[in-house]
Amino acid sequence: MAASQGGVRQQLIPVLQRILHFDFPDKWPNFMDYTTELLNTNNAPSVLAGLQCLLAICRAWRFRSSDNESRVHFDKIIELSFPRLLTICNELVTQESDEAGEMLHLALKAYKHATWLELSAFLRQQQNNIAWCTVFLNTVSKAIPASAMVEDSFDREKHHWWKAKKWAYFNLNRLFIRQSRVPRMRDVFVDIGDKSWGVTVCQNWFASRGGAAAGEPIRGENTLHVGDQFLSAGSNDFK
Repeated sequence: MAASQGGVRQQLIPVLQRILHFDFPDKWPNFMDYTTELLNTNNAPSVLAGLQCLLAICRAWRFRSSDNESRVHFDKIIELSFPRLLTICNELVTQESDEAGEMLHLALKAYKHATWLELSAFLRQQQNNIAWCTVFLNTVSKAIPASAMVEDSFDREKHHWWKAKKWAYFNLNRLFIRQSRVPRMRDVFVDIGDKSWGVTVCQNWFASRGGAAAGEPIRGENTLHVGDQFLSAGSNDFK
């Protein structure tokens, strides 16, 4: 994966996901060892490959619920790999390159799939939950790099920086609107609410909507749509 070119790699990913769905971990027990090794390198192509591998396993296992025996194994994968993933995200969100945007996009999408049905016990820990919300908020608030400020709306939606912002909104939406309603999670989200993070998200959303209304060709419509969902659903929960 790390040595393959972009086009070839994109063809390998669906195959990898299919294999993982059926053969992991019984027939491929060392897959996560390889993935972790890639994520812990200082080589950008290797880290990118590691992110694609982690996304593949999260996507393949996203429907494993707590009543499924394999969920225990999935939760262990999250516990072992997501601290490094968090560190990577914190580094990427401060960068401007298209490569950084692609890696952040993949990382936030991996979080999306890892939490599709429920938050693992590890991600429910207050410190971890706040740390991830910080990443999402920083991504939502980040000024999009000039390379992604293309005029054509179709090309704009395809850019990784806009996709990263979209999944940051999506993950915030899932956490605040879905997980905050779970009794055991209320105290965590009350603390997050006390930090006025919701206000920051609202300010960014209004700025984005204002630019779109003024005809500025720099806003991603899919991103704004997910932001709309966050605001419309959250308005009832944070009154």
